[in-house]
Amino acid sequence: MRLRKFRVSAFRCIHDSGEIKVGDLAAFVGRNESGKTTILQALTLLNKEEGLSELDLCDEMTEELKSEINVVEGEFDLSNHETRLIKEKFQSIPEIKKIRIFRTNKNPKIQYDFGNIRISEEENKALNSWENFTENVRNFVDTIPNHIRIRLDMKFFEGPPPTSHEIFNSEMAEFNNNIRVLAAEEKQVILEWEKIYNSMGTNFDNMLVGTTERAALENFIEENLHPRFVYFSDYKKIIGSINLSEYLKISKGMKEESVEYVEEFDRAETDRNLC
Repeated sequence: MRLRKFRVSAFRCIHDSGEIKVGDLAAFVGRNESGKTTILQALTLLNKEEGLSELDLCDEMTEELKSEINVVEGEFDLSNHETRLIKEKFQSIPEIKKIRIFRTNKNPKIQYDFGNIRISEEENKALNSWENFTENVRNFVDTIPNHIRIRLDMKFFEGPPPTSHEIFNSEMAEFNNNIRVLAAEEKQVILEWEKIYNSMGTNFDNMLVGTTERAALENFIEENLHPRFVYFSDYKKIIGSINLSEYLKISKGMKEESVEYVEEFDRAETDRNLC
């Protein structure tokens, strides 16, 4: 994603930055103590894992902050590759080429705006999602004889989606084996289970997270495409080019010769920004 414009409001000393346009290369110029650093730090609030502290809200805007306002928002252009990835997963949605990402003073989560593109917020049982898959499994288990059901371990289907295809395949193989052993005398149970196992067992790579089209789209973007802003607070302390992997080794006490120092890094903050 390419940031094309952004705006900061009610953040520390910034009441309203106004709309700031950004090209492929941008320089931020201003007098000392004019708020340049504050505006740049506000952009890191668009990182999905960041949180907004009440101490960072402008104490001169208490009345405005009683309502929900966008503290920081950015408009991004998607690359052709990113647009294609979304289209492959969500074929019914028109091509998405721009996204607005914002964080408010009332909602702890990052939020997305897709402009005029209509995306369904109704529950979709046909969506190839983890939630729909696990619901199908739980519904199936509810229909089988009690002496089989009580011996099945359902924890895998009650938790968050697995983090890899390998974990998914391993858990599914174990559950499949248990079903076949416990229901060996119940042919109809085996037949019904095979319908679920054969239809969903190979679809993990295309599986989404969310019960609505919009929720699934937002989760997909957050997990796979969400941009990351890095603010180097100690750039003045570095001479020459920095190899990131070498710097990270140094931060762990492993000396490398290609990184020179004027003085010590603020390592805690820089490591946090790089991770």
